Amino acid sequence: MKANKKLGAKPNRVILNCETNKAPNIAKKLADKMGDSYIKLEEELSNQQHVILTERQLFPCEIVDCDDYETYSEANDKLGERMYEIAKDKCQSFIFPYMCANYIAAYKWKYIDGKFNVERYILKDNGCFNEEVEQDFLSDLDSDYICDEDVYKTFLSKVRKAYPEWNVVDYGPEHIGDMMEQIYYGTHPGPKGVLCRAQMLEIARNLNRIPLYNLFGGSPEEIIERGLTNDMLKVLCNSELVDCLYTESKTQAFISAYTICSGIITQIDDFKEQVNRILNYQNNSKWVDETIKKQNEEHCLVYGNEQYIIISANSIKEIINEAVVRHTSLVYRLESVTCGAIRVLFLRRTEHMNIPFVSIIVRGSCIENVYDEYNRLPDIEVFDFLNRYKLVMGLQFDPCAIIQCAFEDMDYAAGYSQEQLDKLRAYAEAFNKKHDSSEDN
Repeated sequence: MKANKKLGAKPNRVILNCETNKAPNIAKKLADKMGDSYIKLEEELSNQQHVILTERQLFPCEIVDCDDYETYSEANDKLGERMYEIAKDKCQSFIFPYMCANYIAAYKWKYIDGKFNVERYILKDNGCFNEEVEQDFLSDLDSDYICDEDVYKTFLSKVRKAYPEWNVVDYGPEHIGDMMEQIYYGTHPGPKGVLCRAQMLEIARNLNRIPLYNLFGGSPEEIIERGLTNDMLKVLCNSELVDCLYTESKTQAFISAYTICSGIITQIDDFKEQVNRILNYQNNSKWVDETIKKQNEEHCLVYGNEQYIIISANSIKEIINEAVVRHTSLVYRLESVTCGAIRVLFLRRTEHMNIPFVSIIVRGSCIENVYDEYNRLPDIEVFDFLNRYKLVMGLQFDPCAIIQCAFEDMDYAAGYSQEQLDKLRAYAEAFNKKHDSSEDN
């Protein structure tokens, strides 16, 4: 069953359409989850188009009474004194978590106007608070709560040993609120629990902003779906990128950008810029495609022989797809394509015309750059073909400059074997000698 987050639906609530409920497998899952409550649900669905359910109904937990000091009796005068000694001279809010026999006692010391307001919360496996207490607990965890370093280290060690299946992240004492939120949701059944146990808190806390997801998924990929792998979801589990899950177009732009960079993301800001660039051109492709079409009509650059053929890109979609398949940086050149400063050509093997191979950038009458997979230089045979191509089309092409420019980047050159480097350098030297000789004549 899909969770349909329609406009106006409250957080942690799911709109169940009666058409969806007719599926036998969904009905069985609901019956298993809800028990006797499912009979009442069937009656409601027979009388109206849809029913709004709380996730608590679908994935019930034991309601924990945090004021039950008889059942949860770790509190004592010495514990309170230790917390006070740590917090008393600091104008700072604290969370003190303690691992007990089969539960966690978390004390929130909220600093307000020179005083501490202290609240105790009990976290346990398959346990939750009532809605009011849950709201109080979660509402300000993103505030400036910290934890004493010694208390934090002791708690982290104990909770990981007691509940390894929770996969608690070491957020650090300064982000104790994130840890408490991951543990709270991670003790629950349902999609948020699955995500938190997979260390995907950012996605779990924003799940209600995702328009469609699988309530009964057993893994993050099954919950989010849309062709996103677990590695992709780990990247999306970031406050700067999680909004890519909110619309289908953003998700597809993310997948394209992720594929281009082969999942190697060093700077989140740069990666987000690339996602936004792809999204922008996907959403405004019509007028960009008109620019490309006009260029192609004014100056045809198509040429081929029995081995290779060069064709012009006909749309922004083709350029993005080429970048995705070959993992090249063509996406960074889209602005120049839009303003007509450059043209993008595709070199294909003649017998495999529909399979991306080499991308070519033409600026004015000059072949400016050539990209093989991962922005690498193509084989020498491609350079030989381009030398013939430039004569036919009246273009300028200097393979030596392109090779030398590539090798000035030591990281780039490190991707080649010594044999490849020697071949490319020998080709550049031979080309230079031939070029100099022809100029002397």
